[in-house]
Amino acid sequence: MISYIPVLTTLFSVFFLGRIIPHYLSKRSPYLLWWTLGVLTFGLGTLTESINAIFGWTGSKMASLYTQNADRKRLAKDAIDKLLVNESATSIPSPKGKVRAAKRK
Repeated sequence: MISYIPVLTTLFSVFFLGRIIPHYLSKRSPYLLWWTLGVLTFGLGTLTESINAIFGWTGSKMASLYTQNADRKRLAKDAIDKLLVNESATSIPSPKGKVRAAKRK
């Protein structure tokens, strides 16, 4: 249940943003601009956490899990093999004739 708190905070920030934008548009003060931007960025941040809570995604945890458990020796060997193949063969053939025009005097 506690993992759904970001969903509630996202909904609250959307509600609050809906109230503060018209207030800013009527007054046009820098103070209200900063409040509007602050509530917007807070809402976007809680939105990402809400998506994680709803769908069960764990982006930061999964990234660290993939990098910690990666077979580094195999990845390094595969990368070197790709570099060596690219040195000897290219997908685009080189031109046969001259590429640049002769210099004018």
